[in-house]
Amino acid sequence: MSKRTTAALAVVALAMAAFIVLYERGQLSTGDLASRRTRVLRSFVRPRVTQVELSTGGSALTLFREREEDLEAFEIGHWTLTAPIGSDADQEAVDGLLSSLEYLEARRTLSGVSSEDLQTFGLSSPRTTLRYTVAGQVVGVKVGGDDPRGEGVYVAVSDRPADAFIVGRDFVEALGHDLAYFRAKEVLPALRSIDVSHLERRHGEELVRLERAGAGWVMRAPTEVRARTSALEEAFQALHGLRAAHFVAEDASALASFGLAPAAWEWTFRRERTDRGAPTGPSPDRAPLRLRIGGPCAEHPGELAAIAGDRGPVVCVRASDVAALEVTVERLRETRLVSMRDDEVERVRVDVEGRTFEVRREEDDWILVRGASESPADAEALAEWMRGLRAAEATAFEPATESARLARGLVAPRAEVTLSRADGAQSETLTLGASDADGVWVRRGGDPQLTRFPSTAEGLLLTTALRFRARVLNHDAEGSLRSLEVVRGQTTERVERSGTEWRVTAPLEVLADRAVMRDAARQLASLAAVRFVAEGPIASHGLERPSMEVSARFEGPVAGEASDTDPAADPSNGPTSTPGPRTVSLRIGASTEGGAFAQWGADAAVFIAPAELVDALVRPLASRDLLATDQADLEALVIEGGGQRIELRRDGDGWRAAPGSVEPTRTSAWIDRLASLRAQGVVSYGPAPAEAGFEAPRLVLDVTRRRPEASTYRIEVGAASDSTPDAWYYARRTDLDIVLRVSGAFVRTMLGEPP
Repeated sequence: MSKRTTAALAVVALAMAAFIVLYERGQLSTGDLASRRTRVLRSFVRPRVTQVELSTGGSALTLFREREEDLEAFEIGHWTLTAPIGSDADQEAVDGLLSSLEYLEARRTLSGVSSEDLQTFGLSSPRTTLRYTVAGQVVGVKVGGDDPRGEGVYVAVSDRPADAFIVGRDFVEALGHDLAYFRAKEVLPALRSIDVSHLERRHGEELVRLERAGAGWVMRAPTEVRARTSALEEAFQALHGLRAAHFVAEDASALASFGLAPAAWEWTFRRERTDRGAPTGPSPDRAPLRLRIGGPCAEHPGELAAIAGDRGPVVCVRASDVAALEVTVERLRETRLVSMRDDEVERVRVDVEGRTFEVRREEDDWILVRGASESPADAEALAEWMRGLRAAEATAFEPATESARLARGLVAPRAEVTLSRADGAQSETLTLGASDADGVWVRRGGDPQLTRFPSTAEGLLLTTALRFRARVLNHDAEGSLRSLEVVRGQTTERVERSGTEWRVTAPLEVLADRAVMRDAARQLASLAAVRFVAEGPIASHGLERPSMEVSARFEGPVAGEASDTDPAADPSNGPTSTPGPRTVSLRIGASTEGGAFAQWGADAAVFIAPAELVDALVRPLASRDLLATDQADLEALVIEGGGQRIELRRDGDGWRAAPGSVEPTRTSAWIDRLASLRAQGVVSYGPAPAEAGFEAPRLVLDVTRRRPEASTYRIEVGAASDSTPDAWYYARRTDLDIVLRVSGAFVRTMLGEPP
């Protein structure tokens, strides 16, 4: 086949395809019709309907939808009224009409009807007629009289002339609406707030004039001040929602009779094309819009007359909707220090007394930038700071004249904070001036007014980079802690992990408390500051002579890594690399709200270490179970105290008391109490303090163990900590150089006193 023949066939194929497309656009497909064979209007294929003409009660209207090229998009075509007036149609009202036609079903079908039948059914002089155009074909629908059986009304369809149908009365109701029902009700359909560059509102003698300035608004009259964007957004929403409840005149020939010349309220909107909210110049399709609202609608209580533009129609709107537009001048005045939302902020730059830093967004994270140094920032701290800025409300205003700026310390401000927007629109700058007894003076950007805010705003603007530092200081896994050293005054305590156990290795050798070590390891592994307080320590922080100095050695998996050799490692966040041994250090000073002042490693910054960590480390870490002996390990027990001496010795599976034995129930209570004895805490290592009262102990327990090896040791309980019912008692094992404290309930039980 030659190239010429191939080309000719291609042209023919394209021509045939074009013919088929054009032909099928004017036809209903077999599939279209087959899907509707159970409906009364079999040809009503909704996406292909372009016109509907409705006539009822002597009135008629025509609805039209422009034929679209893309059939898939045809369903959402825009409907207009073309007769008896030209207007946008109410899309929801039209949708309801189309649905009633599309889903119309017969309750009964009458076949082979005659002209006499049509006369009888009221279809020769129908109450309502409707014609729709579908794929170029016009189909008529007539609605006649009521069915005498009460089943509904008679309907005839032009493309099914031999049949008549009885359908539900709701079909009559769907067609029984007037022109006003199908008209678009939006009073200002062309208004888009993003296009508005200037807004003017008149109410009697009051004139309010506003002008867009970057991402915000400025009020130019009756005073010059920053405008509250949120109040304007509410007003625009009310304007978008303003709907005509009734149409009362088609033209503007008698405005005075409606109280519209002059109007009670008049809004004028100057529109310009916008780029990211910034005006770029007038445009022919952005002509100014005017809305006037007048007096009451005489025949419609609770409604007011209104007109958009200069030609009409005059409509009635609900007075309650108009009330939402009556925003006072005070409400329009922006009194907040900052109005930006968190999600609008891309970067924060702070310049305080020559020290500059930034906090900037990088995808979902925030980065703190100080000079050439970058570190993670605390998103929660930034959000809290932003909430504080937004919560600060102005208490006074005055014009930003040169003399006022000089008097208020704003010619050479103490601080400048710049908030850059994520959308690239104009940033917001806050400059901090002088403070006085009533607050602090601030200028927001180039505002025509200076503003006084409460003194709390000063602390927010005189902020430091510390406020935004990431509070998490360590990222280790709890199970990676291998050893811990705590220096308290002159005592150094060392604890080391041995398999799954912790042991104190200095100042003596003893088991460490598993529960306390678990808490301490968890706190140190993921240590987070409660808050940062200073770039460096001062005397009141108590860090020159710290109450504790902590050194922790981690080895193995970091947070998020599982380890086969370390069952205590946390695998919840997936695998990461395993670094070598690493030692972290912590200095803890004076107590304060939320914990204690502290420093981390070589960092000079002072933060608040959480109270939970301080409480875990402030006392020696030896086991609180050192005084307990399991019943299975016990061979004999001698109890002396309260003027009595009781000797108990194992006898098979039970216990035998020495002559003058006590009741078996009390014997069992003593043994059980000793087995479950857990000290409330450790007082100290080394010799007991004088107040411990061990020279004349209140209670003495001589314990003989048979396993794990035969041994005997003595438990002495000394003086009470105070005279209250909740007092605890000093206690010690004479074979261990350590003092513990036990509960008063234990002591009273062993002495046979009421608990």
